[in-house]
Amino acid sequence: MTQKAILFISLLFSLKQATCQISYKQAEWQQTVNYKIQVTLDDKNHILNGFIQMEYINNSPDELKEIYIHLWPNAYKNNKTDFAKQKAEGSKSDFLFAKEEDRGYIDSLNIYIDNATVQTYFVDDARFIYPKYLGAEDIIVIQLPKSLKSGSSMIITTPFRVKIPGSFSRMGHVKNAYQITQWFPKPAVYDINGWNPMPYLDQGEFYSEFGKFEVSITVPKNYVLAATGVLQNQSEKDFILDRINNPIDPEKEIVTSDQWKTVTYIQDSIHDFAWFAAKNFNIEKSKATLETGKVVETFVFSPSKKINHAKYINNALTYYSSHVGEYPYNFCTVVEGSLKAGGGMEYPMITVCDFLSEEVIVHEVGHNWFYGILGNNERVYPWMDESINSFFEHETVEANKEVKKDDKVIKKKTLRSLSSSDGILEALALQAMRMGTDQAPGGTSEDFTDINYGTMVYGKGASLFKHLKGYLGDDVFYKCFRAYFDLWKFKHPLPDDMKEVFEKTSGKQLNWFFTDLIFTTRTLDYGIKNVEMQNGQYTITLTNKGDVAAPLPLDLIDEQNHIVRTIWVEGFRDEKTITLENGDSFSVVRIDALEITSELFRQNNTYNINWKPHKIEPLHIKLGTSAEDAAYNKLNFLPAVGYNIYNKFMIGGIVHNIGFPSKRTEFLIAPLYSFETKDLNGYAQIYKRYIYKNKKVRSLESGINLARFGFNNFGVGSYNKFNPYLTFRFNNDRSRGTNDHELTIGYVNLSFKDRRGIRLMVLEKWNYWNDQNFVRAEYSFKQKKAIRPSSALATLEYGNYNFTYDSKGNNFLKLYGSYQKFINYNKPKKGLTVRLFAGTMIKQADSSGNGSFDFNVGSYNGKFDYTFEHSLMGRATQNGLFQNQILPDQSYQKFVGAFGTASKYLVSLNLRSTLPGKLPIQLYADAVTFNSIDQLIYIDKKGEKFTEPFFYNAGICILLPKDIFEIYIPLVQSKVITGIQNDYQRIDKFHERIVFVLNLNKLDPRQLIKTVNLF
Repeated sequence: MTQKAILFISLLFSLKQATCQISYKQAEWQQTVNYKIQVTLDDKNHILNGFIQMEYINNSPDELKEIYIHLWPNAYKNNKTDFAKQKAEGSKSDFLFAKEEDRGYIDSLNIYIDNATVQTYFVDDARFIYPKYLGAEDIIVIQLPKSLKSGSSMIITTPFRVKIPGSFSRMGHVKNAYQITQWFPKPAVYDINGWNPMPYLDQGEFYSEFGKFEVSITVPKNYVLAATGVLQNQSEKDFILDRINNPIDPEKEIVTSDQWKTVTYIQDSIHDFAWFAAKNFNIEKSKATLETGKVVETFVFSPSKKINHAKYINNALTYYSSHVGEYPYNFCTVVEGSLKAGGGMEYPMITVCDFLSEEVIVHEVGHNWFYGILGNNERVYPWMDESINSFFEHETVEANKEVKKDDKVIKKKTLRSLSSSDGILEALALQAMRMGTDQAPGGTSEDFTDINYGTMVYGKGASLFKHLKGYLGDDVFYKCFRAYFDLWKFKHPLPDDMKEVFEKTSGKQLNWFFTDLIFTTRTLDYGIKNVEMQNGQYTITLTNKGDVAAPLPLDLIDEQNHIVRTIWVEGFRDEKTITLENGDSFSVVRIDALEITSELFRQNNTYNINWKPHKIEPLHIKLGTSAEDAAYNKLNFLPAVGYNIYNKFMIGGIVHNIGFPSKRTEFLIAPLYSFETKDLNGYAQIYKRYIYKNKKVRSLESGINLARFGFNNFGVGSYNKFNPYLTFRFNNDRSRGTNDHELTIGYVNLSFKDRRGIRLMVLEKWNYWNDQNFVRAEYSFKQKKAIRPSSALATLEYGNYNFTYDSKGNNFLKLYGSYQKFINYNKPKKGLTVRLFAGTMIKQADSSGNGSFDFNVGSYNGKFDYTFEHSLMGRATQNGLFQNQILPDQSYQKFVGAFGTASKYLVSLNLRSTLPGKLPIQLYADAVTFNSIDQLIYIDKKGEKFTEPFFYNAGICILLPKDIFEIYIPLVQSKVITGIQNDYQRIDKFHERIVFVLNLNKLDPRQLIKTVNLF
């Protein structure tokens, strides 16, 4: 039997064992890996040449037949790696279009085990926990020459070479500043669940074995080094001290020394090693004194002239040591570098930050506890490090503020209160919960969407620990964490291990927290149904409209907005009644006044005893917009000015309840008075959102849009629009899906008034503009990716309208749709936009004057926006500036004027190409064909006839910005089009053929929110 066949059978056997059951409770045993590494930096070619010796100790009860090794620098090898694939799914494209010289890899391995050479294989035969990573290029498996028995050890050695990539994620370089992380061959963790091999990912961190590291780094002599571990060389200590005392100008170019130095670092009880090298680092040195009197030396390395950030390291060390467990090492370092995977990245005893701020430094230093000392599997359970650490980061920052907030005083919520890092993340998390786009905080790293990784893990996940702390009380809560730390430091705890410690220490059953809130998207939504006073007692009836029975704080509040008393009520389903003696002086009963729980809606959380109606919060009117506040029903207003060529200037206001996060029901009313037409115009909208947890539909929105504005056409003075609709938003097929797809079914009724303000009726024989009714079903699809994003739109539309001067049919049915794709060139954000439109008239109306409802050949302007979807200053104008305004819909042709209608079908192609440079200028080209194109014949002045199989034009466009204001300047176009414009439409000058898009609909706040991408 061949060695590869033996390997395959062995892997299949291991696969069967590993996939039978996933344990959430860790084993008592743990593997150990001790490292000795020598590495040399070649800063001319950005190469590391190294040799590694690993002592692997099998403390498990199992006999190991193979070992998995991570070769994470290979993640930067090409666009086929899992790292590159994840990048392609997200919004960042820099690595996908990287030059070959900026990519990275690891090679030159020659692995020996106990002095015997071995065969290695890339993982392309079988997988364990992550079958979707089959074929990963940064994981190899070694078939051991002989099984490694329980209690035995082996020595693995190999040379290796690393080509350092540019700065695309964590490891990389910017010129001669180096971030050397995830850089050496490293065994995967073997635990109770078997092997845990994992490819390198940008979103998704790591899991490694604890052991001792001894690392010797050889670099040119004038490089400043910062690294994990304890520095062993006195000469290097003197070099660092000299730089501390004599900082340099970091902007000054430093020539690499032709002399070399070797610097050694040693540290036990760590599971990773990172180092950083640059010639222009300045250094700040400080120290933190812990409660026990232990002194930890702290350093900041930064290419800045002045550094004053070590105090934040000291704050983190003292707070975490006091509340979680004492920092076990003697040094802690922060490096400012060119990180591209978030604001900071942690390694044992050292962290790198993209920028230096209190929040980032405290967060990354805090990871020494949650990931560094408590070495959980970050890839599978990111909440066990990021959520917990984010909670303690906020606690540390608050504890060190000069002005402490009084937790017993309730202040009005403002937009400023959302400005902190935790405030905005929690608000974004709540927004996702209300939109139905949230994911469980306990999900695996690679399953989160880009934005949910931030909002759910760092935002909601962290806020859940505020709930747990409030329920347990400060003393018990921190006692639980200290017990967890003491039991599991330098080990690999799994979720049930943490839960067991907390339940045993607190004496409380905590399934509501560790199961319902962490691992599901179930919602918390309590309310106060009634408060009654009888016989000197208050009877409070509470309701649970959510699907989690978690404990809740009930606060009694006096007239000065002070919390008099907080009562913790155990979780319940449906309804619960509690009785209070009338011993406290309070005027308001509120659920969770300090907002420490993840309540979905808080508008039913308040009961005002001395104010009627009791269950409705007092009205609070505010200019502009505002943050949601459970204490008030907020009504916002803004002054408003409008303009169109019919009503001229209009003034009025906007009254709305739209805030952030979004409410279940929102409305906006904008009345505008015209001094030209002396009437009231404006628009209004109201909508309500329903969230579902089924597999297909994510949410349902029902709403009504209303509008009234002037409209001057064939005796019409104004139009009124009534538009109810239903929008179904669907779930993605997979959790990290980047697709948005929804179905909207809507009805539009349009009625018209003449210039005297009298409604046009059917009885008026020659009236063209009576009631019009349309029913539309529209399906939209958007695939949001860094490369080759696409979108599609399909519409089925039925229309019915009244023309009273004939008896012919007055209804139509049409089907049309578009597909758009961006084809990237070999550079980020550069490429060709291809858009294809096709439409067919399933039933054409028989009545005269139906051309407005057919497909238009020529500019699609306000005249053909017959359902009045767009906000336009000039609708259906035949001259002036707005004659040249086109709408970015349907065939999207860039011709001025109408040249005919397509009564059966129309097909168009729109192309737009970026140009080199950063100017917002692109090239464009359009082509259109339709069923009656052979009927459009142009006869020139000489009597010669011209016809064409399709019409086209091309030129340059200016996007200021794209999709909102665009100018199209034609340079070439069909001869027939030019002839018709010259001879029949009097469009015979170059500037008269320039068209523009002014898409005011894109400035709708609801549309703008959809384009926000914070992560």
